[in-house]
Amino acid sequence: MNSRQINFRLNENIVLSLDALEKETEVRHHANNLELNNQILSYINQNMPLPYIIKELVLRVEALHPSMICSILLVDQNGKTLHTVAAPSLPNFYNQAIEGLTIGYGVGSCGTAVFLGERIIVEDVQQHPYWADYRDLASRAGLRSCWSEPFKDKNGRVLGTFGIYHNQVTQPNQRELNLMSGFAILAQLVVESCQAQNNLNISAIAFESQDGMVVTDTNKKILRVNRAFTKITGYAEQEVVGEVLGAHGLEKDGMNVYSSTWSDLEETEVVEDEVINIRKSGETYTEQVFITKVKDANGITSNFVASFRDITISKKATEEIQYLAYYDTLTNLPNRRLLVDRLKNALLKSQRTGRNGALLFIDLDHFKTLNDSLGHYVGDLLLQQVAERLTSILRESDTVARLGGDEYVVMLEGLSGNVDEAVAQAGFVGEKILTLLKEPFQLDTKVYQNTVSIGIALFSSNYQSFEEVLKHADIAMYQAKKHGRNSLRFFDPNMQMVIHARMELEYELRKAIELEQFQLYYQIQIDHLGNPIGAEALIRWNHPEQGLVSPLHFIPLAEETGLILPIGQWVLKEACKQLKTWEQTEQTKRFTLSINISAIQFHKNDFVETVVACFQHCKIDHSLLKFELTESILLEDIEDAVSKMNSLKNLGIQFSLDDFGTGYSSLQYLKLLPLDQLKIDQSFVRDLVEDKSDRAIVRTIIAIAESLELKVIAEGVETEEQLSLLAKKGCKYYQGYLFGRPVPIDEFNNLLKIKSITDHL
Repeated sequence: MNSRQINFRLNENIVLSLDALEKETEVRHHANNLELNNQILSYINQNMPLPYIIKELVLRVEALHPSMICSILLVDQNGKTLHTVAAPSLPNFYNQAIEGLTIGYGVGSCGTAVFLGERIIVEDVQQHPYWADYRDLASRAGLRSCWSEPFKDKNGRVLGTFGIYHNQVTQPNQRELNLMSGFAILAQLVVESCQAQNNLNISAIAFESQDGMVVTDTNKKILRVNRAFTKITGYAEQEVVGEVLGAHGLEKDGMNVYSSTWSDLEETEVVEDEVINIRKSGETYTEQVFITKVKDANGITSNFVASFRDITISKKATEEIQYLAYYDTLTNLPNRRLLVDRLKNALLKSQRTGRNGALLFIDLDHFKTLNDSLGHYVGDLLLQQVAERLTSILRESDTVARLGGDEYVVMLEGLSGNVDEAVAQAGFVGEKILTLLKEPFQLDTKVYQNTVSIGIALFSSNYQSFEEVLKHADIAMYQAKKHGRNSLRFFDPNMQMVIHARMELEYELRKAIELEQFQLYYQIQIDHLGNPIGAEALIRWNHPEQGLVSPLHFIPLAEETGLILPIGQWVLKEACKQLKTWEQTEQTKRFTLSINISAIQFHKNDFVETVVACFQHCKIDHSLLKFELTESILLEDIEDAVSKMNSLKNLGIQFSLDDFGTGYSSLQYLKLLPLDQLKIDQSFVRDLVEDKSDRAIVRTIIAIAESLELKVIAEGVETEEQLSLLAKKGCKYYQGYLFGRPVPIDEFNNLLKIKSITDHL
């Protein structure tokens, strides 16, 4: 063979060897890829978690192709961002930077690939416009090229992208392009398989939920039930499969329990219903059921799925809550809320028909006494029996309600359109109730006789609101109590005027306390020689519009509302300030100042502490302050009164018993009290000259005081004759118009300068 032939044969052998080597490489790559596919499929069949399988896929691809750095990114649920599932060979800072990458055109290789839904090849990331915002990041990570292959589901929706990076500028050959496509398909298979398995798991969990579930065919015959169905109904799956759904249920009029539900389902895709069903044991229960159509790929109904839950307990609880919202649990009568609803409807009906109605507000007399003496159990028995009696005598159209405590309301509808006749009808019912509730009650082992007070308000189309009717009936009831109880009163508009005036006065009184519109007036007190010894401080209210308001007008209201507490505190503070001022003058430095203490103020737990705090604020000689107390205050709780008086007595405070002789005047309690003075009430002084009885009473009071070593002062002294008689009987201290009226402090000081004050003696 010549050299030319030898060279040709040699070249031919080289080509054949290269072809053989390339084919061997291809076979090896194919085998490796086949092994990779099999391994990934094995992971899928083992139900391994998605992140694990994806990571294994990336690692195995990189092991087979060492020059490749791979990543798999998945599209989030809203389809707007990409999230890294596996990129084990990329630096952490790089993965963190691209986590949540926005999908869009020009957003790197992967963001653009997903946005366009097609393969993107960038051979040099430092030069390509898609990487303009990520060049520095890629440079830090040592990345020069990036190829990205998106993968989609069967509906064409992009699921994610398979990315391949290189550390040098490079472009894929056809084999590498084929590999990319194959890897992406494998990633798609992993994602869809895991999602499908997850959906199956969710479906299985849902099917075995706490709700009963049934799958039927189009003939409504049961194909499958879950465990919850058996637990709720008592029927095992084999007992119901093949039966029509509802065949074992509670039938009504020969109809399947779900008949109406199936009927409704003809017009819609899903129906919700509430039915009474029956368990295998025969026990009935309430169930909430949903029946849904299941359609095939052609939109034809292939099955029905029914889910239901036993709502017997929750329904009962709802009914109980509803009952508690509208009924009183003790008496089973409607409560205030239900009464208001019915009263609103009654007012509307009255407008339509022109007929009157009436509201009877009933309050049990002395109920608190019964509760305190015999206990709440007996009190509850009375409340229940009153409810039973009221219900027994009224028409079905009437309403009896308990508002709370011992208050009941009876609402009468359909009374005469004539007001006088309606009044007579309501009054007749009211008298009937008075008589009925006066009959003895058997309360456990006790027999108890009770009375009630009833207020009646008629209502018609003239009434503005239900609040007015209730308020008017309530006002009338209080009028019945005020007139001795065991009676009834109809609402009188004049009552409303009185109540309104009282509310206005209370508002003004609160404002007066806030703005300190009060002033102390001082009425001089003298001894038998005509020397001033002090004064009594009397509060006056200087109203900016009404002028001076009498204490007789506002003090009772202050005591009812508790406003007497801040008022009393103000009086105490002002009295201490005045004593401090008197200390500066020779004539007044030994003057005593008397102030009146109300029962509410005296019996307050911290009364002594309040006085002490006032003394600390204003340093005075405590013995110059005198508290005037009435007998009723002291007798309410004699032990508490003595304890408080002794505590205050230790501070030096004096005590005067005001209005002595008008109350109990018991010597038994009189000797227990640490008093300094008795005050003869002006009612005995007024007729002292003409009335022998008054003279005898005054003489007795003075004698008692002397025997107990107490001083005596007479108030209301207005004439020389009264003064002379009092002096003859041994009274040495006086107060009254004869010496001076209550006046502001400036006028009081002027009075002290008048030398002729002793001329009256």
